[in-house]
Amino acid sequence: MGRFVLAVLFLIFAGLGIAGWIFRAEAMLAVALISAHAPDGPFDAAKAPPAPDYGQAANWAATPETSSDPSDVAPLNVALADPASAAVDVFFIHPTSFFSNTMWNASLDDATTNRRTDLRHGRSHGSAYRPPSDRGHQHF
Repeated sequence: MGRFVLAVLFLIFAGLGIAGWIFRAEAMLAVALISAHAPDGPFDAAKAPPAPDYGQAANWAATPETSSDPSDVAPLNVALADPASAAVDVFFIHPTSFFSNTMWNASLDDATTNRRTDLRHGRSHGSAYRPPSDRGHQHF
């Protein structure tokens, strides 16, 4: 019984080691992004971009009225629901998509960050709420 347990533990740790080796680039990238993109100094409100006006459609990555935004995707064989008949409303707050060593907050006219938000977070995260709900997520 003792040898069996040792063999199982060996296989588990060997598998974890192999997985760590295969995904080492992703792990190193995550560490690099976190450490390299922290602003050098403390937050200074005087340097912050203006607060967004979420009454303006341009400040949203997706709304029920937005046609063809990146979150309007669904898995194969799953139909997109008509937002007008959605059973629930969802307000999705996505992870950050702004990285800078000099600023804490992105300007809403930062095209690179907005594109990253739309394609990465809207498509991969926000779309999860699309089929059954009337959803929205914002640029920030």
